[in-house]
Amino acid sequence: MVAGPAAEALSAARSACAIVVHHRDPAATRASLVALAGQQPELPVVVVDNSVEPGHELGAAPHALVRVLRAPRNDGFGAGVNLAIDALLVAGDAPDFVLLWNPDCRPRPGFLERLVRTAREHPDAGLVGPRVLDAAGGVWFESGRERRASLARMHVAAPADTAVHACDFVSGACCLVATDLLRAGLRFDPRYFLYVEDVDLGRQVRARGRRVLVDVRAEVVHAEGGSQRDDAGPRLLGLRERQLRWITRGKALYARKWFGPFERLRFALVALVAKPALGVLASGRLGFLPGYYAAFRDGWRAARRPAAAGVDGGAGGLSRA
Repeated sequence: MVAGPAAEALSAARSACAIVVHHRDPAATRASLVALAGQQPELPVVVVDNSVEPGHELGAAPHALVRVLRAPRNDGFGAGVNLAIDALLVAGDAPDFVLLWNPDCRPRPGFLERLVRTAREHPDAGLVGPRVLDAAGGVWFESGRERRASLARMHVAAPADTAVHACDFVSGACCLVATDLLRAGLRFDPRYFLYVEDVDLGRQVRARGRRVLVDVRAEVVHAEGGSQRDDAGPRLLGLRERQLRWITRGKALYARKWFGPFERLRFALVALVAKPALGVLASGRLGFLPGYYAAFRDGWRAARRPAAAGVDGGAGGLSRA
């Protein structure tokens, strides 16, 4: 009989199924899947291949427990996850939890066992996330706080006095979702192509009366932006210009969707006046402004469309990585 850590690892793997959205970099996705299987050889994985450019497809599954779904088009990260969720639920044998796993992530020992244990110890939790480290070993994410005035600087420090804490959202790079919520209709809002969709998912979970938790004892490593490394254009405050546009679009959509009239007005003043002014002062450039304002306008308008309409991602879009 298997006992101890090996038994817990097996139990965790049988309690979950991982979903990975692939885009652009087959080598990185394969390496991530191999690393995940190295720790969790019994964990089934559904990969949604969002690649639209020839030569970037994932191709054959790297091992027997990986199922590859080819998306008909690249509608973004959240839509890709939704496609995999629907496939799992139609199959009728979905496990208790779904692990969202970014193709740029690498596991730290015992992370899945810890997430599953915490989820079982807190049945009121709909989402449980780990501490996410960057490639240098620093903390990239350990708690999410919705700052309504600006929707900026929402990655905050975890409380120092507890291993498990409640927050507003967890990173979509890696988190555990309760399958009963998925059966009840929880999905990513497909109007977000990428960025801010994880903040929206946390808000949806909380609106359903469930908690969002982080267990900092569970750790993964995330090399942020892997599928965008060929974007060699100028940066603004550390962001690639395409990133800035997608983030701006997502925040505008979120504010228009969730905020009341006063909060929308306050957010719009900060986003349309204060932030551009600070960006110009910090960078000494004006060239980013047309794209920035267009992204804000697109996000604001997108919030008025039905969620099923999705977004116009297309071949020019990005993955979430």
